[in-house]
Amino acid sequence: MKVIILVLVVSSIGHQGRAGTPCPPEKDIYPWFCINTPTSHHYTFTTVICNRHKCERHLENIDGRAGHMMYDRVIISGVIKEKKMKNGSVLSLPHNWLWTSRVRELEIRGTPLSGCFLCDSPLSEQKHYLNKLVVSNSVLSGTVCNNCKERDVNNDIVDTSGLRHLRTLETLDFSFNNLEKITVTSFPSDLVSLKTMVLSHNLISDVSSKAFTIFPALTDLDLSHNQLKILNRDVFLNPNRNLKTLNISWNKLSVLPEGLFSQMVGLLEVNLANNLLQFLPSTTWNHDLTAVRTINLTGKFNVLHS
Repeated sequence: MKVIILVLVVSSIGHQGRAGTPCPPEKDIYPWFCINTPTSHHYTFTTVICNRHKCERHLENIDGRAGHMMYDRVIISGVIKEKKMKNGSVLSLPHNWLWTSRVRELEIRGTPLSGCFLCDSPLSEQKHYLNKLVVSNSVLSGTVCNNCKERDVNNDIVDTSGLRHLRTLETLDFSFNNLEKITVTSFPSDLVSLKTMVLSHNLISDVSSKAFTIFPALTDLDLSHNQLKILNRDVFLNPNRNLKTLNISWNKLSVLPEGLFSQMVGLLEVNLANNLLQFLPSTTWNHDLTAVRTINLTGKFNVLHS
């Protein structure tokens, strides 16, 4: 596992500019481990990884014990095993976690999380630092909300209120979960710098009106591999000059609403592959799509209207 993660770390640091803090002594952060990787810009990329047995019980070890640290990436991977999952064990991030440390990228993968894993404001001190958040394959399920009136113990609600004030966040990835519904109140409106949102490989069947209008900087949206039967134009900003790629492949779309892409003047790539579309009406397309370079229509159609 350590070797695999090291390869991933090395392969993705070439674009990083600023330096992380040198690794603290291993005894101070155990069972976490730390990797310092030199970059081509004469900086050091600092990654701390939690994937050892019982590491989930010592999440705070990379914060207070290590002192004031700057981490380029924090990874929590597969720390709750299948046997514990069957017993209902899930992870929540500690209250005011990372109070003295700063993090640019946080990745939680293959670790079952409580729907309230962000409820105790674990990222409150990262509002000027966190650039990327990945929460993937973590069995999050149900409706996503940032103003949840009640927290369901059966994880039918995912509370994102802990993302408030993260004004520097540019990438948010909630892929490979069991999310079902996205609304205009699913995420805080503070995410004004968000450029990339990945919601692929979920069970999303409902995207409500204005759901993505709170993200003025959004350029890339991935809704592939979900259960969508309809996607209306009003879920996006209108006009929308920033959205460049839209992936809605591998859903259950049988019809594309008239004007779905109207006023999307910056759109470069659209992926509609492998839906249940029977025909493509000409009203779906319009003269605004002058910038489009790629439209993926892989699949079978009975009629292509001109």
